[in-house]
Amino acid sequence: MQLNQKQIQEIIKYNPQRMYFGNWSETVLNAVQQEVLRNSKPQRLYIGDLTNDIICNALWYEMSYNPAYGDISPFIYDNKNDIVHFDNTYKQKMAYQTKDFLRNEIVNLTWNISAFIENLKKTGFYDNFIETGELPKFIDISGAKTLTYNIVCLDKKHRILDSLNKAIQSIANQNCCDFCDYRYKEQIEKIVMRRHPSGRRSDISYMMLSTFNQTTK
Repeated sequence: MQLNQKQIQEIIKYNPQRMYFGNWSETVLNAVQQEVLRNSKPQRLYIGDLTNDIICNALWYEMSYNPAYGDISPFIYDNKNDIVHFDNTYKQKMAYQTKDFLRNEIVNLTWNISAFIENLKKTGFYDNFIETGELPKFIDISGAKTLTYNIVCLDKKHRILDSLNKAIQSIANQNCCDFCDYRYKEQIEKIVMRRHPSGRRSDISYMMLSTFNQTTK
């Protein structure tokens, strides 16, 4: 089956209803956010399994639609996934960045991954994540009112998940942009047709990750 351009765009673009990392999506996270802002009461969110491997594999799965990102996952270090190593490596590269040294999509992705790591530290999740590679299956999302404007601000736990959504979105946006570039268009088409021959993509994306090859497309 030959897919048309609209079908391919729908598959590679960011979808807020898609569960990229686990048993949650941006739509679900936003609903919890609105409940917290409305009632100023903590809300418990079930996110399912959210591990170092799932995070790295989910990010690389989106990147690997696009040959511009290369053929090997940048999250692999010493033959295993390591999101913290990626963060440290690319932050150092960004510190010495000159024109065209890093593509913009890698810069945007790195900023969002750095935000994820920093908020792990601020919430106290970091040490256990480093030791076990896992995050809690339930996360309590809360807010606190500012004294000056009586505004409810969401906590760092919300930002952990939000930063992952933004990282996926930065990849998907670049994929859509590169689909219009003759250097990448044909290869993106081939990858999409191989993965989604029916022209439809499931909203339960993370289920694909356990069998996804990290080093090739």
